[in-house]
Amino acid sequence: MGEPEILKSLLQRAIESVRADPVHDLSLGLRRKIWRSLGREQGRGPGYARRVALALTTARLVLPLWELKSSQDRTPHTVLDAAEAMRVGRLDKIEAQALWQRAWDHMVELSSSDEDSQGAAAGFSAVQALLTCIDDETFPLTEDDAHLRDNQVDAEDMDASMFAAAASAGGPSWDASSDPERRLQFWEWWLSEAVPHAYRAVASSPIEFAVASVNPQPGGVRAAGRIFEGIIRVGDVFSVAFKLTPVRTPEGYGPSIRSDDRPVSIRIEQIRAYGHSFQKLEAGMTAELVLSGDGAESLAQGDVLGGELCV
Repeated sequence: MGEPEILKSLLQRAIESVRADPVHDLSLGLRRKIWRSLGREQGRGPGYARRVALALTTARLVLPLWELKSSQDRTPHTVLDAAEAMRVGRLDKIEAQALWQRAWDHMVELSSSDEDSQGAAAGFSAVQALLTCIDDETFPLTEDDAHLRDNQVDAEDMDASMFAAAASAGGPSWDASSDPERRLQFWEWWLSEAVPHAYRAVASSPIEFAVASVNPQPGGVRAAGRIFEGIIRVGDVFSVAFKLTPVRTPEGYGPSIRSDDRPVSIRIEQIRAYGHSFQKLEAGMTAELVLSGDGAESLAQGDVLGGELCV
């Protein structure tokens, strides 16, 4: 699956902007447009998955700069492992937030007493990649100022790519001692390789699973029901739950009304059907799903689980 034309056009515009910029920086405003073009939906759908994949790839590129600084301190490796665990539902959001705060505070303390700006920035890039996994990137759903710069937002709101660019260049764009040419090399890689790869790596598949009954148990919430669109697999993560209300008309029943949408992050741990365990479930099949994650405990009969799942 290739990138859509709107994303290709935006990436070309961004490359031209970086090359023309006096310090070869990519504005935060343009990056926000790129994040939005990866998928606008809320919840754990393909847009989120692409932005997480992009942040992790970005942080890993500069991780060797941290390792040159400190081979003993594994904080960046720990947060990247946590991000991987969270993206597949093995680490909950509360635990991830606590880990992020500890790691952020640790990096702030180190950077205040360390002259190795490259290593510190690489560490911050990994920490902020975890934050992307927790809260997604920050971008408005409407048009944003393309000229917005990183030094116009709070430090905790700076993203993995900003810190990775700073690590590559030996300082942020407003640091006169940093290297603009190395910054240019980083952004050209990010725009020509990292972003397209993140988009292509995550395909999307619309699915809907109607919940007929719910049985919370210690090993996970069990939800029996029927899938009536798409294919689901063990390890997939639903991004939304909602209600469907049938509408009666003089001619019979019309299309159901969708309501009560709420974002969730519910992972499929097991699929059981017809007395057997399955790795996937196709449209028309009934089954019992063993579920975990944010929102699983609040499921009720009549809910529909869905979204654009990553495949």
